[in-house]
Amino acid sequence: NELAVMRSRGAPVTQLVAAIILEALLTGLIAFGLAILLSMGLTWLMGKARSFLDFSATTSVRVIVGPTALRTGLMAAFLAILAQLLPTFSTIQYTVVNYKLIRARGGQAPWWQRSYLDLLLAGVAAYGYYVLRAQGGLFAVAGNDGGDPFQNPLLFLLPAFIIFAVTLLALRVLPWLMQGAAWLLQLTNSVATLQAARYLARSPRMYTTPLIMLVLTVSFAIYTASLAQTLDFQLYDQQFYRTGGDVNLYTPPAAGTPNAFGMSASSNPEDFLYLPMSRYEEIEGVRSAARVANYSATGRIGSQDLNGRFYGIDWHDFPDTVYWRWDFSNYRLGSLMNALGNHPDGVLVPESVLPQYGVRAGDPIRMTVRVAGASIEYEARIVGTFRAFPTWYAEEDGFLFVGDLDSFFRAAGNQFPYRVWLQLDDDITDQELRLRLDKIGLLNSEWFRPDRAIETGLTRPERQGLFGLLSIGFIAATSLTILGLFLYALFSYRQRGVELGILRAVGLSTGRMTGLIAWELALLVSVGLLLGSSLGIGVSRLFIPYLQVGESSVEQVPEFLVEISWAAVSQVYLLYGLLFILALSALVLLATRMRVFMAIKLGETV
Repeated sequence: NELAVMRSRGAPVTQLVAAIILEALLTGLIAFGLAILLSMGLTWLMGKARSFLDFSATTSVRVIVGPTALRTGLMAAFLAILAQLLPTFSTIQYTVVNYKLIRARGGQAPWWQRSYLDLLLAGVAAYGYYVLRAQGGLFAVAGNDGGDPFQNPLLFLLPAFIIFAVTLLALRVLPWLMQGAAWLLQLTNSVATLQAARYLARSPRMYTTPLIMLVLTVSFAIYTASLAQTLDFQLYDQQFYRTGGDVNLYTPPAAGTPNAFGMSASSNPEDFLYLPMSRYEEIEGVRSAARVANYSATGRIGSQDLNGRFYGIDWHDFPDTVYWRWDFSNYRLGSLMNALGNHPDGVLVPESVLPQYGVRAGDPIRMTVRVAGASIEYEARIVGTFRAFPTWYAEEDGFLFVGDLDSFFRAAGNQFPYRVWLQLDDDITDQELRLRLDKIGLLNSEWFRPDRAIETGLTRPERQGLFGLLSIGFIAATSLTILGLFLYALFSYRQRGVELGILRAVGLSTGRMTGLIAWELALLVSVGLLLGSSLGIGVSRLFIPYLQVGESSVEQVPEFLVEISWAAVSQVYLLYGLLFILALSALVLLATRMRVFMAIKLGETV
């Protein structure tokens, strides 16, 4: 409007162009100088990132502003100036008359709708997801076998592409939906709601940009928070699955061959120190303890030999000690343990065994268990199934048979070495655990704990950089979105001063005018939140399961469980709810102070 007035009053195009360029350059230089100072603080904050919007890490980074950073900043400033100039250049041709005509008629549809870019992007997004499902993962699409999820750009590019495409497609349909809502509302007495729906249906150009920003910000926040929570839980699950519990303990009587954890083992079962489990449970800070034996075994079903491992466990202590996830079996852990307790000769087998070999619960299975240089025949029957079992990796270990350890010892006529899994009651350091084990005679015990591996994984530089960048990006995007919505509400009110003044003049009460403003803003924010949260949750469920990668089976077990960050969803809704209240309060204050005669006479200058 300002440029149109200056153009109508005789200002030459060259003068307007020079003024616009000079203004953009000054703005860019000021922003570049402030950005250098701000970037140093943000970089330091990124070094503190543990997860999405979690800056509690104890690590720190040395911040250096080098030539590369300055060149990148200048490039960003140039692009920002260009983005500011291009839309302005397209408006220089307008005078007051043709500018008012274009505004009165609503103008053309956005260029991306006229060129059907949204439909094209939606088709490309659908094809990308089809290729993703066909090839089995984002990293297979990128040609990166066994890649690192923190080093692959497709981790966010493909989901972001789909979110953007669906957002543009929804904005094409939204005016039609608002027209349908207005048609229904005209059957009611709700004047304010009807006027708000008609305005949103007839003036989509007015709210396209703030609505796009709102949808993208909300959807990316939910997707990123859900991804971070899923990866955090997966890191926890992987390490506890590898250990089986809080502590995986072994006490060798003498040096022997290395075991799976790289620790020494005894080859003579008579030399093993067999302590009652009550002695372990008496250790200060130990909540429960369970024996877990791991022996090589071969199970025979019909004429088929299944090579793998036999786990002997204490079925009564195992549930209180083991790390267990609900998706490891179709049955509850307590039900599986009760089945072992009720059937001393019972064993649990992988659920894939039943359809593959045509057996079912109750069928017998003959096993040969090899331990301490001896082969022990063990007659058992199937009493339950599982999909995953802590410390078992099917690709490396083969099949797994889980049975009662005491029943196996009775069948073998002897005891054999085993490990002890501990569930801790509090946070015990390695030094404290060493002292407490020495008190009960376990002088050369060795153990594995998941705590250190989890902490190392949380502070990986790639992980900190990724989630630090995403956290800061979310904060910046949210700030811009809030500012954009607030400015939209303010300028929309100012541009509609004549319309609102006429409505007041023909008898619309202050309360109904307040309702009109409230419904318009509420519909806009509600559509953005609903669409953004739906996209964020949907993209999380679609893409996060494909992000599990690794070069070995250890890195791919257990399977991903997608964790939607409902806390982030509620925080986003709370944030924009507060924004709605603040913006509405400001608009209501302006509306109540409106002077009808001035609004009608002066129009947009009020």
